[in-house]
Order: sequence, then C-alpha cells, then structure tokens
Amino acid sequence: MKWVISVFLFLIFSYANSSVVIYKSTTTLLGLEKSGQRDLISSTLLGGSIESGSSSPADCVVKFKLKKIPEGFSASLLPFYSDTMGYSEKEQDSVLFEINRSDRSHIMLISEGLDVCPIGSNFSGDYEVIYKNVFGYNDYFDELIKVNYFNALRFFKVHNVSSAVNSLEPYMVESLVNNYYNVDIYNDYGFFLQQNNMPDEAVKYLTVVINRSPGRIPAYLNLADSYWDAGNRAEAKVKYKKYVELMQGLGQSKKIPQRAIDRTL
Repeated sequence: MKWVISVFLFLIFSYANSSVVIYKSTTTLLGLEKSGQRDLISSTLLGGSIESGSSSPADCVVKFKLKKIPEGFSASLLPFYSDTMGYSEKEQDSVLFEINRSDRSHIMLISEGLDVCPIGSNFSGDYEVIYKNVFGYNDYFDELIKVNYFNALRFFKVHNVSSAVNSLEPYMVESLVNNYYNVDIYNDYGFFLQQNNMPDEAVKYLTVVINRSPGRIPAYLNLADSYWDAGNRAEAKVKYKKYVELMQGLGQSKKIPQRAIDRTL
C-alpha cells in the first residue's frame, strides 16, 4: 500500500534548532524527529481516531523514517509497539512524500489508511506547528516521548539495545533543551546508553538523575559503571562509594554487586 502525502515542511529543522518539531491536527499529534545526523529524519504519528466513544476506532501510533529520492522523500514504517498496538518489520508499508514547498508552520497530509492501524483511522488533515512557548506544548511532548519510551523498553527487552537508544534519542536531546524531566525515562535511557557502549552520553543523562532525584539509588550504580567504562576511574570510585553507602544505609548490603565493592578499593 502507498500513502501519497503532500508536506509543507522545513525539513532541516534549522528554523527551530530542535531535534523534535511537534505538529497537531484535530485528531493527531505528529512529532518530526532529527537524529544525530541531519540526513536521518523520522516521525511519530499518534492519533487518527475521528470519533469518540467505545465504538470508535482506537488511536493508532506509527513511526517512519524518511529517505531522499528524486521525487521528494520516500518513507517506510519502522517497527513500533505501544501499550495498545504494535507492528513488526514484516508489516511495513511503503510511503511516498511529495515536498511541494517549504513552510515553517504547516503540513498538509493526505493519506489512505494504513494496514497496521484500526479500520477508520485517518491521519489526513491540516497540521500546525506547536511552538515551545504555546500552552499545551509540554503535554504534547510528554505524550510523544512516552510512546517512544514504551517502544524503547520493548526493544531493550528483546536485546535490541541500539534500537532502544535510537527510538528515544531525538526526544532525549530535546528534553535537555526544554528542561523536561521524567526520572524513569532519564534513568533507563542512561542505562540503555551505557549498555550500548556510549558511556560518555550515559554520564550526561544519569548525572541529571542523581541531581534531580538523589533518592534514585540504582542511578548511582549506573553512573559509576558509565564513568568506569569511559575510563574515568576516579569519578567512578566516588559514585561506587556513594552507591554502597546508600545501599548499606537501607540494610541492603547483600544486594550490592561485587564489582561495586571491588572498585571502591
């Protein structure tokens, strides 16, 4: 199946200096996402249900990546799982983006239904950009980051750590700019980074966790491991000691990993 989508879009994100630009129609949120490389762009669509009530189609969540082609941009669905639905790589549809002109504030999206969405879901409509200073922006950002967090957890549980990181990366970069904070998302993303051999990045997010949620004891261990992997043994030793002290203070000495004790010596 193909979508034909007309997009009024400023694709390189320079006007907003953002990793995520949020658009909204009457039924759908659209998060346009830029990864660490400017030529890698993805998007999360959340919504599509026109009617309300128990008999209406359930909202759908889809994520796709864009690739430059002579006609404009092609897009293919990325595997995605939310708490209400999901689809795998084998169920990908083909999508064609036709770029009519650049416009910073609007997207016109015209589409057929996707096979992965409930019958009746419809993403067609006019989308307006939601600027960061507009009331409601934080709530919309919260919705989008949480569905991507759920997806990242699913990837991590099946040992696909790199996809877990990629699913959240644009939103986590943007969260630092927006001063958005969710202790579970920050802690888990830091752990994903550490497990994905990205200790320096992990330190950045886990430091936020212990500064803003000093009672989050596992974060000290994750941060210590990240410093250790990054080669900063002195700072790692400090964090291991803090973790051991906190665990002992709770009477949880038996649950302290041996490496944490060994690396304080």
